Amino acid sequence: MLIQTDINELGDKNVKDHESLAKFKEETKALIDTRKIPNQKELEDAKAAVGRVIYATDFNLMIQKLNPQLQILPGGYPGAWQVRLLKGGESQYVTGYMNGPMPEYSFIVTDEHGLPANEVRGWRSALMALMKAGAITLKQIENEYKFGTANGTRSHLWNAQIQDKELR
Repeated sequence: MLIQTDINELGDKNVKDHESLAKFKEETKALIDTRKIPNQKELEDAKAAVGRVIYATDFNLMIQKLNPQLQILPGGYPGAWQVRLLKGGESQYVTGYMNGPMPEYSFIVTDEHGLPANEVRGWRSALMALMKAGAITLKQIENEYKFGTANGTRSHLWNAQIQDKELR
C-alpha cells in the first residue's frame, strides 16, 4: 500500500514566516540571557569603572613591595602582565592585566549578542585576586599604600567582597 501525503499538509502552513521568526528570536534571546553573568549590566558600564586610575607599571611596584614573593612577568597575551606567587618552591598564577592605565574597577566588553567577550581588569580586581590567593592582606593594602576607600557606583561590589572573614 502506497501512502502519499498531501503537499498541503507538509510543514506548518498555518504559521506565518514573521511569526516563526519572532518565536525563533524570542527563544534565542532567552538562551542568550542564560549565558549572561551576574550584575552584567552594571559591569558593562566602563565609565562607572574608571574611578582612580593607576598605571600597571606603578601597580606592579606597589604589589611587589607588599609581597616580594610575587613574580611579575610578561603575560600570555601581547601587552599583558601576569602575577605569579612563589609558594612552596612552585610558581602559581594569581592574576593578570594589561599594561597601561588600569581603571579602579573591572568592566566587561560584550559581543554582538550582548554576551561577555572580554574583561578590562581593574586594579581592585587584581588586589582581590591577590588577597584570595593569600599573597597580600586587606590590612597591608589599607596601611601600605592607602589605596583609599572604594567610592562610586561600583564600590558596593568591592565592599561586599571585603566583608568576607577570610580576607580580614
